[in-house]
Amino acid sequence: KLMTGGQILPYGGLDLTIDNGLAYVANADSGLSIIDLADPAQPTLVGSSDYGEEAWSVAVSGSNAFVAGFSIGLAIFNVQTPQRPSQRPFWSGRPLGPGRRVAVSGDTLLYSAGGDLHTISVQDPDLPVYLSPVKTDGDARSIAVKDSLVLLADLAGGLLALDISDPRSPRKLGTPFIPPDGGEVSDVLVEGNRAFITTLKSGISTAALRVVDISDPSNMYE
Repeated sequence: KLMTGGQILPYGGLDLTIDNGLAYVANADSGLSIIDLADPAQPTLVGSSDYGEEAWSVAVSGSNAFVAGFSIGLAIFNVQTPQRPSQRPFWSGRPLGPGRRVAVSGDTLLYSAGGDLHTISVQDPDLPVYLSPVKTDGDARSIAVKDSLVLLADLAGGLLALDISDPRSPRKLGTPFIPPDGGEVSDVLVEGNRAFITTLKSGISTAALRVVDISDPSNMYE
């Protein structure tokens, strides 16, 4: 369970993002929760939407929150009034599958589902347009975006770099970075020309942190 300001959010958060002093939490079976961080010592739950879906990941852009769910898939919320998030029409395009992670780059939504990454135009959040699938070699568990560069933590598929300057035709760059010890890449963050990744090894309960140089995304190295 996740506690905020003395209040317990049921089930606990599976993912969160912070935007303009608010934390948006993908709160499993409780859907989307919005927490005011104005007083970090007393964060306050200000809004939520239990929309009948197990929320796994959330990304925010402008007045929209994009949530990846386990069964329904993609849900989009108008969060201009955080106290009353309102769900936009359900995604009715190509079936996307259970969502692992979502991220936003400009007007392009990135949605990972197992071994697939999907690009979707959200220029009009009421009428999203499906753009392209990208097949990966693993199971994309985390997404980091730097301008038109996308990095995927693809478990056994390693760290995968993509160019989405044309989101209708994403392009893989070079070969994925595979940790030399055979670990699976489970998460990724980007700072400057470095990617910080966590890796797991099958059968071992410890994780490792690695730093990867991405100055040339087609030739990443540790």
